[in-house]
Amino acid sequence: MLSKLAKKMTSFFISRNLIEESRKEVYDYSFEVLLSTLLNGLSLFIIALFSNTFLYSILYVFAFILMRGSAGGYHAKTHLGCLILLLATYIVFLLLIKFISGTILFYLTIIFSVFSLISVFIFAPVENINNPLTDEEKIKLARKSIVYSILILLIAYSIIFFAKDMKYSFSLIFGLTSVCLFLPIGEIWFLRQSKRRK
Repeated sequence: MLSKLAKKMTSFFISRNLIEESRKEVYDYSFEVLLSTLLNGLSLFIIALFSNTFLYSILYVFAFILMRGSAGGYHAKTHLGCLILLLATYIVFLLLIKFISGTILFYLTIIFSVFSLISVFIFAPVENINNPLTDEEKIKLARKSIVYSILILLIAYSIIFFAKDMKYSFSLIFGLTSVCLFLPIGEIWFLRQSKRRK
């Protein structure tokens, strides 16, 4: 569905002479990614409003986007698959925020922090089979991933120290962990796909 809509958007812009027809495939893909991102964001926004977790969700999404851009991870085959994975992870986050006590969230924050750092140091960045990285790009992204994860941890633990609100801290850490959880899965998936192409 998103693919068809993206192609219609490209055709519209070509018919208005706003983009070149020779770059049709690039624009088809770009519009498809844009629509998928908007759909994902809108879904989270609606759920956050109805669940009264808007500020927690902003922190979760901030950490998630920051890490995902540098660390990579598992890519679902379809946009629907991507949306389902995102929503499943997000719903687990909301359930933890809503129903788990601050004390348990504190211990989960520590556990998830350690797991995330280990995952980033071992796996980041995880490549996409359709967009392989050069050695130089891997080094840059690995450094970014480490810096971003440490930055998120520093912010999260500063919130614990100064504001003493576990839910805000946990929101950042779970956003980080949501990416780091899929790093080993993404690495296995990438290696399998690479072997099939050889």
